[in-house]
Order: sequence, then structure tokens, then C-alpha cells
Amino acid sequence: MFNQAHSFSIHGGQFIYNAGSGMQTVQNPIITYEQIKLKTPTAPSVLTGRDELIGEAVHKLCQDEPAHLAILGAGGMGKTSLALHILKNEQVREKFQASFRY
Repeated sequence: MFNQAHSFSIHGGQFIYNAGSGMQTVQNPIITYEQIKLKTPTAPSVLTGRDELIGEAVHKLCQDEPAHLAILGAGGMGKTSLALHILKNEQVREKFQASFRY
């Protein structure tokens, strides 16, 4: 679509472009909080051997000073499962309430 556009701009979620045959507008789909919330995966019911990592992450995130947490590793190691269990922790939920996003 844009490879033949002579010029384009974005206004309020709309792409407006000139493809030589006149101005055309494309509206992006609107994504709501409810759609994002419904797409967040659930934490697996079984997660073994990660209690210490979860505890360290919860401690780091619940400190008074700002904290960033990066979970790195090869595919299939359980990074997403670990993150979901950290988010599920009651202390993390109390501190961040509705301000965390997956």
C-alpha cells in the first residue's frame, strides 16, 4: 500500500497517503484495554524450581526506589511463565495495582 505513496501522514490513528491517484485514508483498528486484558496469558498452574527467582524479582520490584527487571534466556526456558508468576504475586499486585501491563 505505501510502496507507491508519494507522501503520507498519520493523524489520530489514520494513515493519509497520496498514491498518485488522489488522497486515500486508512483507519487503524482501535485497541482497547479490555482487548489487551483478554489477550494476556494465564500463569501456568505448575512452575517448579523457580521460587527463589520469583522471590528475588518480587523483592526487587517492591523496593522503594524504581526498579527494572529483565528476564533473559533462550526460547522455551520459561521466561513468560516466570514473568506471569511474578505478576501474580500479591505484593506486586498491591504495589502496582492496575498500572502493570504484560
